[in-house]
Formats: sequence, structure tokens, C-alpha cells
Amino acid sequence: MKKGTKAILAGAMALTMGASLAAAVGCGYEPITVGEARKIVVGITEYKPMDYKDENGNWVGFDYELSKSVLESLGFTVEYRVIDWDTKTVTLNAQEIDVIWNGMTITEDLQKNLLLSDPYLINRQYGVVKAADREKYTDAESLKDAAVAVETGSAAQGLMMNEDESTNCKTLNRASNQNSAVMEVAAGTSDVAIVDYLLAISLTTGENSAYKDTLVAVDLGFAAEEFAVGFRKKDVGFCTAVNDKIKALYADGTVAALAAKYGIAGQLVQA
Repeated sequence: MKKGTKAILAGAMALTMGASLAAAVGCGYEPITVGEARKIVVGITEYKPMDYKDENGNWVGFDYELSKSVLESLGFTVEYRVIDWDTKTVTLNAQEIDVIWNGMTITEDLQKNLLLSDPYLINRQYGVVKAADREKYTDAESLKDAAVAVETGSAAQGLMMNEDESTNCKTLNRASNQNSAVMEVAAGTSDVAIVDYLLAISLTTGENSAYKDTLVAVDLGFAAEEFAVGFRKKDVGFCTAVNDKIKALYADGTVAALAAKYGIAGQLVQA
């Protein structure tokens, strides 16, 4: 191949890559206008009690009901799409979805890359272990010799990873979602799963819990966290409208009623 041809091809490749990157971050993106007749695609994962399917295959959950109420009241039609949680920011900025609303813990990385709503629920990272191990794993220090499962891209992974990419446990097993992380413990391939408190309690307590009497939720002493809704950086008006609507639903008791329905009344943000 001639040198000039190589240069032309290299330039074309650079332009293509630059165009792809620009599209990924929303070059020329027009912000969503509240009240316009359009569909909003909400990015979720299957995560009880926030977004999950009932026995008839219909989506239910605290976040499902809250997001549907808020977005429809703003004049939108709503679609829910299951996404890869590890690439949620890329998926949002590529305009494959319009908002992330799925018990998303506020982190420094998300604050840099997304526009986040005001916190609307309190959360913590909890451990899920076999019932026989409930006294063995009691704090973060006790995880140093354990195989720990986390959802890839989650706040739990952040807790287990140091800046130099070393881990705070013997083995870190990355799962595609939080439910899969818990399944690792049930299967014996991990000793501990670190997941959101709400999911840990939902899966291990109550008559209809998936792992009642076999797995237990344990408090490992991690600090309190907050959940927020994620938007593209340019969607300031959209974010403001969602914040205002959530505040109104808090004030009229709707959020408290939903939280009671899904067993998470203790996680409400206090005024």
C-alpha cells in the first residue's frame, strides 16, 4: 500500500472515530422539552423491589410506579428497557434511553458524567451470605479472605476496588446484575454478595422471599448512600421538572404510600 493511501485511510478512520465519539456524547443533541408529545425510554435492570416483574410478567416495583407516575404527569408516554448496568452512562449519552431510574446510587463518577436528580431514597450496601456464615462476615475487614460477588459497574464494586485496581477481598467476582451476584452465594461460587440493602432484605426476608432460611442479609458497616435519577447533562429542564414532581409526591403522601407498599418505608429521604 502506498504511503499516501495509508495517510488517507488513517485520516478517514480518525474522522469516523471522532464522529462516533461525538454521537456517543450527544453532539448537537436537543434537550427534552417537558410537555412535548414524545416517548421517554427509562433504563432499568430487574431489581426487586425497585423494578421487577410480577407473576403475570408485568413490570411492578417502587421505582416503576414512581417513574411512571412522574413521567406521565409531565405529558410523556413511557417505555422501560433493560440495560447493561456497567454501560449505563454510555447507553444514556448515546440516546438509546432517555433517563436512568433504577435505584442508582450517587457516586463521584456519575456526578461527573451525568446530571443527577435530588436524592429520593436512602440506601446502603449490605452483604448476603449463607445462613451458617452470618457470624463470620460482620464488617468490611472480614471480607479480606472472602470471595465477593458484586454487580459490574455498581457502587458495591467501587467499595471493593482501590484506586490502583487492587481489591479489598481475596477474590472479586463480577456479575452482570445484583441478582446474579446473590445467586453466586447460593451456588457456593462466592462467599459474600454485596448488593443494595433493599434487594438484600427483599431476597432474604418474608414468606415469599427467594432465599428465605438459606441466605441472610448482614450489615457490613458501609456508610449510607443516596439514590438519584440520571439524565443527560443538557436535560436541565427535564431534571428540574422531575425533581419538582417528586417533591410534590413526597408532600402529598404518594411516595410514603408507595414505600409502605414495597416494604421500604425506612428508606425515605427526610425533609
